[in-house]
Amino acid sequence: LGSILYRQEQNLMERSGVFISYASEDIEHAQRLYEDLKNAGLEPWLDKINLLAGQRWQPAIREAILTSRYFIALISDASTKKTGYVQSEFRQALEILYGFPESEIYVIPVRLEDSTPDHQKLNEIQRVDLFPDWNTGLEGIIQSMSPNENDSDVIGEATNEAETAFSL
Repeated sequence: LGSILYRQEQNLMERSGVFISYASEDIEHAQRLYEDLKNAGLEPWLDKINLLAGQRWQPAIREAILTSRYFIALISDASTKKTGYVQSEFRQALEILYGFPESEIYVIPVRLEDSTPDHQKLNEIQRVDLFPDWNTGLEGIIQSMSPNENDSDVIGEATNEAETAFSL
């Protein structure tokens, strides 16, 4: 476990990954957001693009969540009513959020339509709407990810505190 955490901390200091969590019904929006963030110079992570054939997807997704600087929770009617892995990803991100100072941004709730997440903690975080104007919402997301000189220290601390929640 120690070597895995060391590797994760090293990756955190070298990249500014953005994990995109979505319900399968919202894949087109997730892929569009992935491309827009990539074009903005960020390093988005999306399972349909980043997972390799033959890769064990559950551990890969868990590691991607742990090693991302930001977690985008795409909120839609589908994601709020669906049970399964999207809810698990939201819970994992909220656990990691507890390790961040309150002044730091980690989870960014992004609404695709007028819907409200079931997770109370997601409702307590300022959200961005990609409707009715996608570009205005995208600007808000990118603005939330403006560089902060203390990011590496904050991420390392949050990862250390989250390690017990995701040890398998």
